Amino acid sequence: MKKSYSQPPALGLLLLCALLFTSCFTPKSVVRINPEGENVRWNYGQAFARQKLGELEVQAAFSSYDKNFVMFDVEVINYSQEEVLVSPEYLFLEADGRQYKAIDPERKLLSMEIDESRRDAGRKNLAVAIGAAAVVGAVAAIASDSDDNEGVDNDNNEELAVTSLYVGATIAPAVAQRPLPPPGPENSWFWSDFALRKTTLGPNEKVSGRVMFPRNDGLARIILVAPIKEEIFRLNFQQIIYKP
Repeated sequence: MKKSYSQPPALGLLLLCALLFTSCFTPKSVVRINPEGENVRWNYGQAFARQKLGELEVQAAFSSYDKNFVMFDVEVINYSQEEVLVSPEYLFLEADGRQYKAIDPERKLLSMEIDESRRDAGRKNLAVAIGAAAVVGAVAAIASDSDDNEGVDNDNNEELAVTSLYVGATIAPAVAQRPLPPPGPENSWFWSDFALRKTTLGPNEKVSGRVMFPRNDGLARIILVAPIKEEIFRLNFQQIIYKP
């Protein structure tokens, strides 16, 4: 007599598959970049390295990061009686003999505006295509109805045509709608209002904002270099990568 073996329950297979899938994910690395040295100012949990050369002062603190970039909050103070031009595109991180240049906000905004112009043209072309298809469909429906009702009073045809075209026109705006992007470097609002942008400082003025640099988890010690006027500021940081 042969023994019969029952198939494993479907629920058990599902649980096994779920376990296999969940075991494929690993935690993301956590980045912290702390200033080195004693000339540090704390502000709401942020440690700002600072350096004063002549009548200028630069302060910088690690802010946040994503998978490609790290961000610093940078402040420049002009104690002199002359105007000073602050150009964030000249800032860079120096580590292991290499330079990691800051993202230029003005070029970034221009690039995003060009991309948005292309997307907008694409959306409008799609809306026109949908509207044209709706018109063709409406005309075909009218022609078919006219053939089916030949010799019948056609007083309602004009109303039908207008109604069909109106429905087609209301489809296009719905296609163009899209949800608002979340705040962050992926939208222009970040670069226009939160990034450190090119600014001429008058006497006793200061400017602050975020500066973004390429991310490299393999670096241990980092120097944030800020050339401003005739001075070159060098702020030392230590990068720590936590791997949960």
